[in-house]
Amino acid sequence: MPLPNGDSVGGGIGRNFAPQSLPVSQDYMVVRLDQKLTDHDSFFARYTFDDSEGDESQGSHLFKTTSHTRQQFFTGVGTHILSLRALTTFRFAYTRPTDISFGSYSDVDLDKQGINFVPNWPIFGQITIPGISNFGLVTNIPRSDSIDSFQIGRAHV
Repeated sequence: MPLPNGDSVGGGIGRNFAPQSLPVSQDYMVVRLDQKLTDHDSFFARYTFDDSEGDESQGSHLFKTTSHTRQQFFTGVGTHILSLRALTTFRFAYTRPTDISFGSYSDVDLDKQGINFVPNWPIFGQITIPGISNFGLVTNIPRSDSIDSFQIGRAHV
């Protein structure tokens, strides 16, 4: 564990502060279409795409996870004007967020520092003490999380 360089939180535990570089690359795009079909009918559609890859900090600044996220959103709305006081709207939406974590690493050579529990072992492991941040590489990687969500609605006003 890095030695504390900040204030004490009691019980022999102190805080450690350190600068981090967490680079991210991102591609973002939005496409929108508005179309008036007739005097009483219109349509709107929007597609959003957000793709990024970067590093995120784990419990200690010494350990990082490289992840890739992709967010995709589509919304479509059709509107029909029935009269000056009434209209009907149909909505459809699709959402797909994806998060893939494909690597944990440390900027510190753990073998060279003499803190690896098993010399030359490919994974350091993790020390967990309740009440403070975990110390070590996240062990549930690689991991992929995806959700497909559909929303359909109709409103009559």
